[in-house]
This record gives sequence, C-alpha cells and structure tokens, in this order.
Amino acid sequence: MSPTSLTLVAIIYSGLLVLLLSLADPKRARVNRRQPALALPRPVRRVMWVLVLLPAALFIISSQFALLVLWLGGGVVLGWLTAVLLPYLSSPAG
Repeated sequence: MSPTSLTLVAIIYSGLLVLLLSLADPKRARVNRRQPALALPRPVRRVMWVLVLLPAALFIISSQFALLVLWLGGGVVLGWLTAVLLPYLSSPAG
C-alpha cells in the first residue's frame, strides 16, 4: 500500500469515528435542540477517542512523520466540516 493511500485510509477511518462521536455527543445535541442520534456511554466514547488517535500512534512508531502531518491536516479539515455541517444535516428542516 502506498503512503498516500495509507494516509487517506487513516483520514477516512478517523473521520468516520469523529462523525460517530459527534452524533453521540449529548452536549452537541442539547445545543442543537435535538436528541443524540446514538446513545453511547462515556467509557465507550473514551475508547472511541483512543481509536481515533490510533493512526497517529502508528505513524509515530513507524517514523512516518510526513504521513502524520498529512493525517493531522486531513483530520482538522474533516473535524471542522463535521462541526459546521452536522447541525444542518441533523436538523428536522434538513
């Protein structure tokens, strides 16, 4: 697997987990005046955050620092997109 595709897979993996976590976040749901789409207990959410950061640990252990920087950049973009678009996508008016 090429480094580019490996980084893309890691970004998509972390982005999907962040999306699931944002759907299950009770504070985000309360601010948007809706019920959480998922009901995950706090320990499960914490384990999911560890899994979100797993690609970073693997890139650091394998000394792939350029891939780490690309993963960080992609994660920031996906995180901001999730924060901005999720209230509009999950609202009843849609």
